[in-house]
Amino acid sequence: MSRRPGTLGLGVGRLAAAAGSLLSLLSEALLPPECYGCGGTGSAPLCRGCAAALETLWAPALLSPDPGGGGAGLARVGDRVRAPVLSAFLYRGLLRRLVLGLKFGGAAVLAEPLGSYLARAALSRLPPSSSSLVSWVPLGKSRAEMRGYDQAGLLARWAAAGLGLPAVPTLERVRETLPQSGLGAKERGRNVCGCFALHPRCRALPGTRVLLVDDVVTTGATAAEAAAVLGRAGFDVVVMALAVAPLSAGGRHLAPVDRGKPGKHIPRPL
Repeated sequence: MSRRPGTLGLGVGRLAAAAGSLLSLLSEALLPPECYGCGGTGSAPLCRGCAAALETLWAPALLSPDPGGGGAGLARVGDRVRAPVLSAFLYRGLLRRLVLGLKFGGAAVLAEPLGSYLARAALSRLPPSSSSLVSWVPLGKSRAEMRGYDQAGLLARWAAAGLGLPAVPTLERVRETLPQSGLGAKERGRNVCGCFALHPRCRALPGTRVLLVDDVVTTGATAAEAAAVLGRAGFDVVVMALAVAPLSAGGRHLAPVDRGKPGKHIPRPL
């Protein structure tokens, strides 16, 4: 009995697909997926409880540089480039655990749900603009290679998908820097000074609004340096942070423009 050409290959392909599905089921049975929020098994990346808890923590806020803060604002460095900051969360509790998992735990899968919250924050707090694009504060090459991805880039792509906007690399790191964690405010500023430049493929379009994604804004040194580079090129920059973290006493602050949900206290970090 003759067999039609390609039939054997098709059968092998179906067998391979079935075997892959079986292996996936066995893997889930032996190693059930874990929630990155609580560690519970059976649901990933977030269980229903953590997904619901995250929803209650969502508190979009639009912050602007404080004009009374001695002339210095969050994204104002060198030539006095300024930028407002849109945040989706406070950096604490469950959200902090998820960010740490995304940055240091290899949990790239968290970028999708977290990026969607960034998109929602932008839709709820920013006026629409037909000349907008989404970009991100790039990670250093060595750290991106070590992690296997750039977490801000992943967040930006999912946020852009939710907003229906293009995700475009506008910046590159021209030198490696020390990790900002553990450094004081002044040291953070010196650490990132001059570390960004326009991406080689970025074409400056004056007046274009750039939603510049970063994971966490603490002192604002990194976001300030990145926003300054884009500002000098003529872009209208809004720093879009997944979360803002409170500063220790003595740091300058941002003046809240929109505190999001009633009763939510939004700290005002520089």
